Amino acid sequence: MIPRLALPPAPAVLALIALAFIAPGLAGHDPWKSFDAIGIEIAHQMQVSGDWIVPRIAGEPWLEDAPLYHWIALAFGKVLGWAVPFHSAARLASGLCMLLAVYFLHRVSGAAAPSASSAPTAVQARRISPVDHACAKQPRGRCGACASKISDT
Repeated sequence: MIPRLALPPAPAVLALIALAFIAPGLAGHDPWKSFDAIGIEIAHQMQVSGDWIVPRIAGEPWLEDAPLYHWIALAFGKVLGWAVPFHSAARLASGLCMLLAVYFLHRVSGAAAPSASSAPTAVQARRISPVDHACAKQPRGRCGACASKISDT
């Protein structure tokens, strides 16, 4: 029998699941789409020109994006440039940003999770039937949906 996964899973299990979705396809291939090539080119231009403030493509200012992602890509390119091509190293910035987003989402969702003491009671968790809902919208008097007398309260 397959063992059951305890909910919520441990942070290490969540990290492994996130890596399994984020890691494949980050490195080892040419740029796929235009946005991939633009991001890598901006980081490369920052490395070549030394201008970290204004992102550039082919020497022309590119003010469509904020530079934070490109700074991270440049850092990966400089640190790992000796081991892998620049475009593969710079693409790892996407993986880091995704892992950070998943981590912060996990932190926020853990803080917002209700505790066991705040669980709804059976009376609070009662489902409202369509008849109850129809009766609440009727003016005082008889409700046509359930033919019951609606109280004045």
